[in-house]
Amino acid sequence: MLMSSQNIKLNMPNKEGYTAIGFAVEYPHKNCVEHILRHSSADRLHLDYYPGDSESTVRDIIKEIYPELQPLLPAPLMQSLDSSDGDKKLLAALQHNRYDIFKENLVSGNPNPWYDEPYHSSLL
Repeated sequence: MLMSSQNIKLNMPNKEGYTAIGFAVEYPHKNCVEHILRHSSADRLHLDYYPGDSESTVRDIIKEIYPELQPLLPAPLMQSLDSSDGDKKLLAALQHNRYDIFKENLVSGNPNPWYDEPYHSSLL
């Protein structure tokens, strides 16, 4: 089963930029979307990215197409503003809309760090 391992990279996009749930949402497969959202590892899902060339996030697409599944949506993934890792602190600042903290840490850090699981993207 796709999601049976705790070590699986649920949020790894394919070459077109789709994760498993992003693909299921973009090419409407409601049963797959619901199954993924009900799975015990759903709290690790990154739903706040734009699949493929979409102008909406996976979370927003689910809310629009399957409003009945909205109660199953996990909370957005958020990094801690107290992180000692400068790259994670940059991401946290953006996630929490703390641009003052972002600017302070951008000066001393990598301007475009790469984030692996769960984001699989660069900062910018």
